[in-house]
Amino acid sequence: MALAPLLCAGLIGWRALTMAGQGRRLGLYGFGAAAHIVAQVAAWQGRSVHVFTRPGDRMSQDFARSLGADWAGGSDRQPPEPLDAAIIFAPLGELVPVALRAVRKGGRVVCAGIHMGRDANLPHSNRARIKGQVAPMS
Repeated sequence: MALAPLLCAGLIGWRALTMAGQGRRLGLYGFGAAAHIVAQVAAWQGRSVHVFTRPGDRMSQDFARSLGADWAGGSDRQPPEPLDAAIIFAPLGELVPVALRAVRKGGRVVCAGIHMGRDANLPHSNRARIKGQVAPMS
């Protein structure tokens, strides 16, 4: 029974972490089961973990820090430093441009949600300004 969380959340999280690359500064948007596991693994790997939750969700932000996150705040905030990569677990397509703004030039955003919502597609006018890579897992 104790291994059950590793099966679905662990597989999704590991695949997303692998797709994010080896960057030192990692952002996690949405803090459910897969992100709980990824935060701990990434911290163990020596990465700087930045967790983005719903704005005002102090309980989840405190929990993220207890699992090894260096920073936790609302998805309406920017991280204290540009990220090398970001993983979006939340099923909110509108987080794609938010995460792109948080990553450094040449950074990567991995869309790990099973369903990202209709807003995940960027308008054509924004495509020329993308400074990183968007990698959908599906």
